[in-house]
Amino acid sequence: MNSRVFARKLLAELPKLVSSGVLDEDSSLKLREYYEPKAADGANLTVLVFAALGALLIGGGLILLVAHNWDELGRHARAVLSILPLLFCQIMSLWVVLTGRRGGAWSEGTGIAWHLTTGAAIALISQTYHIGGTVPDFLFGWALLTIPVTYLISSVGAFSLWVLTWSAWQLSAFAGQMEFSWLFWPVSLIFLPYIMGVYRDNRYGGRAALVSLAVVALTGAGCFSSYLFLKGQMSVYLAPLAATSIYLMGVNCFKEAENPRQNPLLSLGALAVAILILVFSYEDIWRHVMSRYAYSFRDFKGAPGWWTPYGYANFALFLLSWTALLFGALKNKVYHALSFGLLPAAVFVSWLLNKSMASYFPGVIIINIYGLAAGVFLVTRASKAGSIWALNRAMAFIATLIALRFFDSDLSILLKGVSFIIIGAIFLAANFKMTRKGRVK
Repeated sequence: MNSRVFARKLLAELPKLVSSGVLDEDSSLKLREYYEPKAADGANLTVLVFAALGALLIGGGLILLVAHNWDELGRHARAVLSILPLLFCQIMSLWVVLTGRRGGAWSEGTGIAWHLTTGAAIALISQTYHIGGTVPDFLFGWALLTIPVTYLISSVGAFSLWVLTWSAWQLSAFAGQMEFSWLFWPVSLIFLPYIMGVYRDNRYGGRAALVSLAVVALTGAGCFSSYLFLKGQMSVYLAPLAATSIYLMGVNCFKEAENPRQNPLLSLGALAVAILILVFSYEDIWRHVMSRYAYSFRDFKGAPGWWTPYGYANFALFLLSWTALLFGALKNKVYHALSFGLLPAAVFVSWLLNKSMASYFPGVIIINIYGLAAGVFLVTRASKAGSIWALNRAMAFIATLIALRFFDSDLSILLKGVSFIIIGAIFLAANFKMTRKGRVK
């Protein structure tokens, strides 16, 4: 049974259990304190979503009303109308703090509105007074000005929007703000206490799930920027390091998650690792990786002189994160994490063999064997656990890996067709066998 549904039913039964003498008051109070956060999980996420939707609708309506008469207004009137929504949101935020409504619907709606009205005010004031600037300049100022919003009213929605704004700035900074791109991780780490606080409150709740998605977005943007700053051959390790770090973070920090929604880090990290295994299983990818003409930031004109140490610092951050998380999984005896957690090591060994043998074939063989072994291990583990969803995911990965090799080979259409039929039959047999045993989760 879903933990949230079970928690709600148990909380509803507690008064009856106390009145009938099955539980005493102290035990009932302890159970209520433990299960109330679980019961409120779905409600908190629903409140957050609808608060965000309400803020967006109200903001959009106000913008349309102002835009209808915008051309008829003078400069000063435009400036006042540009700043008024922002001031209103700041007043509402003060009210949220003073009335103790931080973390609720009012907090989320106000935080989202504050973030959006800040960007709107910057854009409208710049347009009204013809202030010059580029898109990276706009995003940079918007992100820096909205840093306090998340901490002031504890709004996950505002934090998520800030992550999108900051990531968009980092990805666009190479068009005009390369000299400030090194600020990406130092500024992002300002929110580390907030992230840890959300996880401590309820790491399996809806708020924590949104924070995890924001962490994935930050990691992706940091990985992309690091790729541009590194040498072509060295940058090949960044994506495996980033993906496995996310995956191992989900393994280490969300051990008791009951479904993928409660552990998006594990789900998205595993998906990214699976995709990378499929990508590196092709010879053409290794041919590009091993080429001395592989893409790198050297191709950019006007690159700042510190681009090399910045790229190495980013690489070291991902490498240390992966190493620490991998050792953490081994220390906690979570050995199944090795199935997908060793991808960077497999890529490195493949690169070494390719380099020493002056061929692309060893890397292709190693990654295909690694992917097949990981898939078989996951199928075995899912079968023992009785999880039909995990079983189907693992088998789908194996089937995709095999199918890609068949399409990439010179085998006859007849042999390929027979092979696909066999794979499909194995799928059906495994599901039928598990269902008949009644071990489905």
